[in-house]
Amino acid sequence: MNRSSISKGNSKTNKYIIFWFVFVFLGVFTGATLMLRDAHQSFGGITFGSVPDFTLTDQFGNSVSQADLSKQVWVGNFLSTNCNNDKSCKDILKVTASIHHQIKDEPNIKIVSLISHSDSDIFRDTSIISTLNIQHNNWKFLNGDPQLINILATTCLQKKLPIGGCDTRLFLVDQKGIIRGYYQADKLQEVKKLLQDIKKLG
Repeated sequence: MNRSSISKGNSKTNKYIIFWFVFVFLGVFTGATLMLRDAHQSFGGITFGSVPDFTLTDQFGNSVSQADLSKQVWVGNFLSTNCNNDKSCKDILKVTASIHHQIKDEPNIKIVSLISHSDSDIFRDTSIISTLNIQHNNWKFLNGDPQLINILATTCLQKKLPIGGCDTRLFLVDQKGIIRGYYQADKLQEVKKLLQDIKKLG
């Protein structure tokens, strides 16, 4: 092999090395930029996956899909089918109602409560909802196929729903349907953190 061939080979190898160096550098730079952006918003670089597509029914019998909530920030929770006789569920309702009253004037922020059965007492006994004094366009109570609700719970909570369908955690979803954090409804500091994070995303 003559020197000219060796030189051409080395030149080609160097081009490949430069290409991959630039490619990797841009990838690292982009990732670092996103992490710094999220860190500035106090979220860090960690997210918890996306909410899967769904179509469920709200408290008025209207169809609501995941797409209907796109470009909006929303707080989700899972409530018991028998909330009237479940202390944990009633406590979560009270906390969620308090959050609702603090964000109710924000048109692009919603609360979504998921319930696994349409015969839940929340739907049978409308007085449960009426006592919350809520703006219904900003708080959706959704129910549907129990299997779909369980799939949503497994994705959104990263665990199966406990017996009764109630979970004490709230989760925050951004405008792209990505879960950004979890917050214990029975811990005041975490609820305050949730309100701060809602404002940062909103």
